Amino acid sequence: MVDHMLEVAVGRDTGGIRDPRRYLRVAADLRAEIEGGRLRPGQPAPSIAALQRGYGYNRATIAKGLRVLEGEGLLCRVRGLEYHVPSEWIRPLVVPPRGRP
Repeated sequence: MVDHMLEVAVGRDTGGIRDPRRYLRVAADLRAEIEGGRLRPGQPAPSIAALQRGYGYNRATIAKGLRVLEGEGLLCRVRGLEYHVPSEWIRPLVVPPRGRP
């Protein structure tokens, strides 16, 4: 699984354009892996170190991408910085802000 993610990351051609929101690319790629069934419930996500090597991004950028997916309920953090796909996807409830009376 990690090998596939690294192939996706390394094989990606950005055309020399630097995206200031690289963490969104990490999140989008992992989201596709989860929703496509290549990362299954209960499986660990690739480690931050493995994703760093694959994308060439710094640790903070990778961690921010993982936190995006954690906020969406697609990943959960266990034992420190290790992320897993939860056994059941739990999408967070978004409550619209209340207007002033």
